[in-house]
Amino acid sequence: MIALLSVLAFGMSAAAVRAYLAVSRQRFLDEPGARSSHSVPTPTGGGFPAVLAFVVVSAIAVEIHATAGGTRFWVSVGCAGVLALLGLLDDAFDLPAVVRFLCHALVALAIVHWLGHPGPRVGSLALLTAALCVIAIVGSINAFNFMDGIDALVGGTGVVIASFLAVLTHDPLWFLLAASYAGFLVFNLPPARIFMGDAGSTTLGGMVAVALLSGREHLEPRHLLLFGPLIGDSAYTLVRRLLRGETVWRAHHSHLYQRLVRVGHSHARVSACYVIATLAMGLLVTFGGIASAVAGAVACAFAISLIERYLSSRDRCIGAGP
Repeated sequence: MIALLSVLAFGMSAAAVRAYLAVSRQRFLDEPGARSSHSVPTPTGGGFPAVLAFVVVSAIAVEIHATAGGTRFWVSVGCAGVLALLGLLDDAFDLPAVVRFLCHALVALAIVHWLGHPGPRVGSLALLTAALCVIAIVGSINAFNFMDGIDALVGGTGVVIASFLAVLTHDPLWFLLAASYAGFLVFNLPPARIFMGDAGSTTLGGMVAVALLSGREHLEPRHLLLFGPLIGDSAYTLVRRLLRGETVWRAHHSHLYQRLVRVGHSHARVSACYVIATLAMGLLVTFGGIASAVAGAVACAFAISLIERYLSSRDRCIGAGP
């Protein structure tokens, strides 16, 4: 039944994104800027209809008992609805950063309140664990948003991540999320006809957090390696900017994937590398043991180091050119 519902989610999402394209060409155009990785105005906010498809099909799944309802379902639907709507407003009106982060923090607080956290239930340690979870959720929401800068990168890796989370947490709801984003991905493959926008990227980051907290009894720390390629780039770039004394909350163009595109690699090649790396990490943590996870973590760190050396050498060559 979940397979049929996944097909329904994919088809409904693709149809909704296609219909949304006509509206977004008029009101939700992403104009190229100094920090953009695209060169022509492109519709954005395409993640919003994909999220709507997920909400509708997941409600059907609960109604016919194909997946469980309860708190996890309502938190998922509420999180998806709030983040998608907030993201769509940001795509349209470019909301102030303080407003976005405040809303993200409130969503994170609600998720932790309703789903709990892996720490103790009472005492100062419980408050500390809850605070760290809120910070991590806000970080996840924004990390997925920051990485959504080229065609099919977050869409492609998001489909892979959601699919593995469904397997790891034994929760078929996340197969419906993967299928819904796959429907959007049809229009986001290079050259993209539409961008996910904050409506899609921040929602995906929030839903990943819901999946991790709601399915935590099935997860082990090594399973977090699934996020290695995507979060690894974001974390490395944050640390690099801090060490360089840059203002980290300002928009920038210095993620590894952005720098790879700037030195001449296509969106398709860069996104494919991230998707394949995420798939490899997912297979490692699903079918391998602790040793495999450690090897995967080392491989991620080594890959980041090699990419940085390559990019630094390219920058020197460009700087030494005529």
